[in-house]
Amino acid sequence: MERVGQGTTSVVWRARHAQTGRDAALKEAQSGAPEATATLAREAGLLARAGRRWGPALLDAGPGFLVTEWIEGVSLESRLATVADGDRERLATVVAHAVARALEELHEAGVHHGDVKPANIVCAPADAAGTDERRDVPEHRGATLIDLGLAADAAAGALGGTPRYAAPEVLARGEAGPAADAWALGLVLAEILDPSVARASDPRAAIAAWNLGASASSTEIARWVEALLAPAPGGRPSAAWIARRAAGRLALRVDEREAARARVDRVRRSYLAQRAAELTAGASASPALGEPARAWIEGASVAALAPDGAGSVAEGGAVDGEAPDASALATADASGGASALASGDGGVIGIPCGAVVTCIDSPPACPAGQSPSYTPSGNWHCMPLCDSNDSNAVVITYASTYSNTSTCAPAPPTTACPTSGQVWTWDYANEAWVCAPECDNGQYDKHVYGGQTVCVPC
Repeated sequence: MERVGQGTTSVVWRARHAQTGRDAALKEAQSGAPEATATLAREAGLLARAGRRWGPALLDAGPGFLVTEWIEGVSLESRLATVADGDRERLATVVAHAVARALEELHEAGVHHGDVKPANIVCAPADAAGTDERRDVPEHRGATLIDLGLAADAAAGALGGTPRYAAPEVLARGEAGPAADAWALGLVLAEILDPSVARASDPRAAIAAWNLGASASSTEIARWVEALLAPAPGGRPSAAWIARRAAGRLALRVDEREAARARVDRVRRSYLAQRAAELTAGASASPALGEPARAWIEGASVAALAPDGAGSVAEGGAVDGEAPDASALATADASGGASALASGDGGVIGIPCGAVVTCIDSPPACPAGQSPSYTPSGNWHCMPLCDSNDSNAVVITYASTYSNTSTCAPAPPTTACPTSGQVWTWDYANEAWVCAPECDNGQYDKHVYGGQTVCVPC
């Protein structure tokens, strides 16, 4: 083994995994640090819940240690010391895509990273960036977000962090979460684009000095930075939004197999996020619980090992090494399984035809004449109800799950969907009309606008 790093509570070794024969990162609690074992147990539990694929997957865990995949490369912190000015925009796009994908899967699992910074981002070697025809898959990522030592449940407060990359709400009130991760990513991208930001003691002031005539501020990526650094957490775009746009700039080809697996992963993470409190040491799934939920719970619970340390974690949280069938899961989820995931005041809605389940809070009460609208940033906000006489806007009403909330939307396209058997469907998460199969899955209702059938959430 090779010692490669040390923190306040643990030591990191580069080791060889006995079962896979591949290099692995072994994080071991330091003697004399009584909180170290609990900290590693918490990190292992979060890793198992997330089932990371855009970051180091959990391979094994036990009292006082955890093992993850080894990530080859150089830290972004070191890379920035040698990057040429002409390569900065490309590097920023690569980092934006890979880190946003990593944050997307953590946030889906109800986890925030809590320490996004250049030292925790590993850039892939130049010869390992993928083929000429690169795809939007984990294997072709150009960077990796590592170290969940300060990660926690999305609703939990900050456990620490690096003040330079801390969002205003973290510094003022200790409020961490997905939006705080977005802020940190925005600052990292700004430092890549503009070396003066990286040198500045007050990076936000340096970014405020950008103007449209400056090279660093004239790109689309600079607009992402401005959005990510919005003072209000609700005004920042989601990690998924950034990842999609970065993938487009990099011309990454959509991989249908990866897209199907990602849909299953989203359902798994959303489900385990709802059951997180039950994933404790020694917990077992009820025999009455069906598959794949039973396997998900058992796979995530094993990271919170009992004192005897028995058990190990399957890479990526997959069942017997394979992802569950996406089509079967989507069908089961759309036919009533989704309602079983709801708890407390939260609710569950599926985006087009139930393929994905996302858990969101119930909408707030709004002033007279206004109604809640759910935005891609992952927050409700109040907006005026649209004029039903306006041909460019329509009113969409969600059913009792969301208190019969009405919201405004642009009118659906007047042209038919290009694929036979598909209709225009309102994608609430991205506030856009998309083409999807007929809404016959119990989660979408048929409506007619301008003589054309459209689907909206029940």
